[in-house]
Amino acid sequence: MKKIIRKGVILIALLSAMVTSANRDSYTSFVKEIDKTLITLDNVKVGQELFIKNIKGSVIHQESIQISGSFKKEFDLASMPDGLYFIELNKDVEIKIIPFAVNFYNAVILGEKETTIFKPVVRLKDNFIFIAKLSLNQEPVEIKLYYDSNESHSGMYELLNTETIENTATIHRVYKLDKYEKGNYKVVLKTEGRTFIEKVKL
Repeated sequence: MKKIIRKGVILIALLSAMVTSANRDSYTSFVKEIDKTLITLDNVKVGQELFIKNIKGSVIHQESIQISGSFKKEFDLASMPDGLYFIELNKDVEIKIIPFAVNFYNAVILGEKETTIFKPVVRLKDNFIFIAKLSLNQEPVEIKLYYDSNESHSGMYELLNTETIENTATIHRVYKLDKYEKGNYKVVLKTEGRTFIEKVKL
């Protein structure tokens, strides 16, 4: 029988890094040039992902950032069907979301409604799993911990613990694992319509 003890942990270093990143984060600008919109994203890194999605979350455009520093590219946003869309920049510890609306062949960037979703930080040290998450809007966060032994090789994870955290901007959790229960552990975190999955091996 696996034993798990849950308690709060202050992960100041991790959260401070996330807050610092948010404070100095990329400046986004949009310039309408004839029928195209020039999108400029600063402080990007190679390998980060840029998406354009419709209101249903379907991906209309996707590309990987190929150069660090400043990203500039023209998009023919106005040619899309009327509706609400989102530009997403998937970064190391966060996702920047910039909405824009298309109406009668005119694209309007809603920069004042730009939002940020912070990704969870999950790490394993000895037989402890540490989880840190910023939720500045204090959205509910569901955390589930799963286990799969090395011996089974089934890929069928057993649910060990689940909880939903509400009304807090900074989330800290630590799970103490039975050091004799070697195998694969999976953290599934759901918030703001997103699912984040992190795997560690003990």
